[in-house]
Amino acid sequence: MIKRKVQLVLFVFLICSVIFFQGCSTLGLKPWVDRTPDEKALTILQTFNQENKDTLARAKEIEANPVGYTEVEKQVVRTKKAVLVELAPLINIYKNVVLGGGVPDKATEDKIIDLLRKLGRQL
Repeated sequence: MIKRKVQLVLFVFLICSVIFFQGCSTLGLKPWVDRTPDEKALTILQTFNQENKDTLARAKEIEANPVGYTEVEKQVVRTKKAVLVELAPLINIYKNVVLGGGVPDKATEDKIIDLLRKLGRQL
């Protein structure tokens, strides 16, 4: 678990460094199809990390005060946690391909995007 977190932090740092040194000031403005695999990976990781942070914080709130939340709110958190668990290995595959200098396959990218959209609908 700790090794995976360290890998993700190092990967994010690596991607940020690459983007910084390439002078890519338009990362947020480029259409998805025009982004490099590194830029896509950075966006995916940032989204995943933020969703994971928000979901874990909400789960802790619910655990501390379960009476203060409806069953629907609890179910949203459970659903988001399940999606994050499904998403983590796909992001790891994507990350490893990009770190190896390759271009991730379209099917993996599409599955990641679909799952990230599913997380967004749960907000």
